[in-house]
Amino acid sequence: MAVMGRGGNTAQASLIPAVALKVAVIVRDCHFPDDRLYHVDSLTWLIRDSRTATLGVTSSLCWLAGGIRTISLKPAGTKLLAGQSVGSIEGPRHFDVVRTPLPGTILEQNVRLSAAPELANRDPYGEGWLIRLGVNELAYEGVELLEPEKAKIKLDEKIRLMGIRCYSAFPDVEMYEIGAECSSVITKLNQTLRERKPGTVVLIVSDEPSTNVEMVRWSKETGNRLLEIKQRDGLFHVLVEKS
Repeated sequence: MAVMGRGGNTAQASLIPAVALKVAVIVRDCHFPDDRLYHVDSLTWLIRDSRTATLGVTSSLCWLAGGIRTISLKPAGTKLLAGQSVGSIEGPRHFDVVRTPLPGTILEQNVRLSAAPELANRDPYGEGWLIRLGVNELAYEGVELLEPEKAKIKLDEKIRLMGIRCYSAFPDVEMYEIGAECSSVITKLNQTLRERKPGTVVLIVSDEPSTNVEMVRWSKETGNRLLEIKQRDGLFHVLVEKS
């Protein structure tokens, strides 16, 4: 298998294009467009098109990886049984073998991922597709492929058990500031952004009660974008972007 992408590269922060997904089911802040089917066990999606099926990974799997940095895919012409590997993905937090829920033959792999594996993070349901399989109608028999509405309960359980957290953008820098005062966190954030180029996204995790108010104020004063603030399990999760 040829390795696609360079494991040492740092993926640029990139918004998951929720608006471009038309209609999406949201499960624990993870998006699942309703124009395709899902295999919950492997966290993959499929789009049927006559005798072919396009396969990709869900945004939740990208988040579990901490942002995909390396993708390895089997070449066109490879014949696969259901459950066999089509390749693998790897990020700073997770390595996973991607398996096809259907038997078939690989007709095409997404060659763009060779130079830009981060496409799978930025647009996992579009430009970040992995392979196209040649299949027949019998391939779908006995395979549990679900529409997102029907898969919600199973997806929720899967995401919960795997500890996946989805955000609106992949961070370039993560700051875990438990026990730190907000003033010192902001000072460190300013220093971090000073050394970075516009578009850099930083995730701040803090237990400081004033985080919500202080980060809104910081955004107004500096002109940097406040992408989102979430509170989970007593902690604030804040995403900011350098303008």
